[in-house]
Amino acid sequence: MEEKRTEEAMAGEKKEFLPLGSIVLLNGSVKKLMILARGAIANMKGEQRFFDYGACTYPEGVIGDTMLYFNGKDIVKVISRGYSDEEEDLMQENLMRNVELLKNRLAEQPAEAK
Repeated sequence: MEEKRTEEAMAGEKKEFLPLGSIVLLNGSVKKLMILARGAIANMKGEQRFFDYGACTYPEGVIGDTMLYFNGKDIVKVISRGYSDEEEDLMQENLMRNVELLKNRLAEQPAEAK
């Protein structure tokens, strides 16, 4: 039987991304979000920033081109985990391998002249 683990129980362990379609609640929010992207890069005030997740509101879905970005540490409750299979397992491995490389590459980019 699979043990249900909380974010706190995973602290200190190798980071795992939630599957696409997962429904979460963020710290300080009452609106549910559905995860649509992982390892997302967003342009914020002229600067490229890395986020663990990109999401839309639930149950509304994507409205226009609006995507909400946040990090795993912002999640206070996982309401529902998205679908997971062998392909998801492979994607988790790829994410783990590439996320740090991506973050380092972004950190090395020169700051835009203001």
